[in-house]
Amino acid sequence: MLPIGAISAWALLGAFLSLALRPVVVRSLSKASPSAVLPPLGVLEGLTAALFAALAYRLGAQVELLAFSALVTTCVPLAALDLIARKLPNILIGTTYVGVLPLLGLDAILNGPDQLTRALLSMMAALVAHGVLYAAGAVGGGDLKLVGALAAALGWVSWTATWTGFIAGWLIGGLAVLTGTAFRGKQRLPNVPLGLYLIAGTLLTLLTLGAPVQSDLPAPVE
Repeated sequence: MLPIGAISAWALLGAFLSLALRPVVVRSLSKASPSAVLPPLGVLEGLTAALFAALAYRLGAQVELLAFSALVTTCVPLAALDLIARKLPNILIGTTYVGVLPLLGLDAILNGPDQLTRALLSMMAALVAHGVLYAAGAVGGGDLKLVGALAAALGWVSWTATWTGFIAGWLIGGLAVLTGTAFRGKQRLPNVPLGLYLIAGTLLTLLTLGAPVQSDLPAPVE
């Protein structure tokens, strides 16, 4: 486990990165919904710092800490934008892939390709499954683009983490729909920020299941 000082320093880095990203988030929100406003300065930064600290405590000094922290850096504002404006901007989704995949590749170079193989298979499976839902009109384009990056991080841990993360996200979203419908009575269904819930399920799973499982891939056939 990392010492408290290192965990605190990592949390401060998370807050700094969130603050540096804030102008991009503000511009994205103004394009999506000019009348909407972000939470006050310090809210997203504090949440990012807390998640950075939790990951550092859970994972220690591992390369995947960098990848998962990169995921948090962009997913916190993505969740906020989805909640506020029901938008997942391409610039932040693209930054998520650019931040996560190369770092997973670096970890694969240092520690072997098994986790990277599983991460890529997980990403493809999630994109195909949600692509079918997108074609049926059940998910939005932003949700479809985002799930690949989320699945790569989850798949890096294990197949169990992949299913757990997405099932958790969909369950949270389903509960939100049921709650919203109950309060709205016979009015139309609420516009659900699915990206927010998938992000929540992913981060909860990463914090719970932790480090990659080496033996989760099928053994090669002799």
